[in-house]
Amino acid sequence: MLAKRDGLKYQEIADELHLSVKTVENQMGKALKALRETAVKIYNFILSLF
Repeated sequence: MLAKRDGLKYQEIADELHLSVKTVENQMGKALKALRETAVKIYNFILSLF
């Protein structure tokens, strides 16, 4: 949310949350992967309706 909604850079997020930049990068990667997988499931479900 801090990156996408608030436009913060990973370094700014890391500083605010007292984390390493690498941790922020890893968590963003995991979150984006989960979103992609969910989008594919929704897309496949919609296609199965036709």
